[in-house]
Amino acid sequence: MKQWREKNKGHVLAYRFANKERKQVKDKLWKKANPDKIKATAKRHREKHKEGISERRIKYYYDNRSAELKHAKEYRDNNHDKVLSGMKSWREENKERIAEYNRSYRQANKEKLQEDFKKWREANPEKSKLIKKAWRENNLERDKENGKRWRGSNPDACRANWGVRRARKVSATVEKFSPREVYERDGWICQLCKKPVDKRLKHPDPLSPSLDHIIPLALGGEHSKKNAHLAHLQCNLRAHTGGIKQTRLF
Repeated sequence: MKQWREKNKGHVLAYRFANKERKQVKDKLWKKANPDKIKATAKRHREKHKEGISERRIKYYYDNRSAELKHAKEYRDNNHDKVLSGMKSWREENKERIAEYNRSYRQANKEKLQEDFKKWREANPEKSKLIKKAWRENNLERDKENGKRWRGSNPDACRANWGVRRARKVSATVEKFSPREVYERDGWICQLCKKPVDKRLKHPDPLSPSLDHIIPLALGGEHSKKNAHLAHLQCNLRAHTGGIKQTRLF
């Protein structure tokens, strides 16, 4: 049949043109009676000519962008529920594909996303707190694991946060700074025993660096760079028990 149509292409076209309306009615009835067959044929065609179809769609879209955007908006406005239902079905059928795309996008745009998220949190502090609280309540184990991993990777920031919390408990003045800033200022020399502090040592090593408040927070001292200095952990602990006098204030 296919070979015959190709051989008599001119006759076929002439017949179709002469019986155009009749053929349209006939095609319409056939399509109505064979929807699955039409879908299968269309799918095979799309798979076979995937690249060509994609190129034509992109070209057509950019050649008619204004009209396409207007048409899409009108369709969404007139078919709101249908669009939402279709999007929901598509997401459920393509969960892995969506997850992979999101993963790739986050990796490629990590800094931009962090900056955008930071701006959003600053602009929406109350909403940000509510979202964070709800997430923690629904992901307790994951939140604990994330916190543990973060504390292990950010010991300096962790100690700085701990100092801020202690200061707030006693209603002390709080200045935002990193303990490392104080350590660098003091030249990595313990301000209590005047001996060098090895920056490679980590808490709870007795000779690891620690932030010591010159006037203790409990006695009204503030959490600030001028009221803090570097001390070995063991020297800091001895000072709390009265073994070393704190004599210097910047």
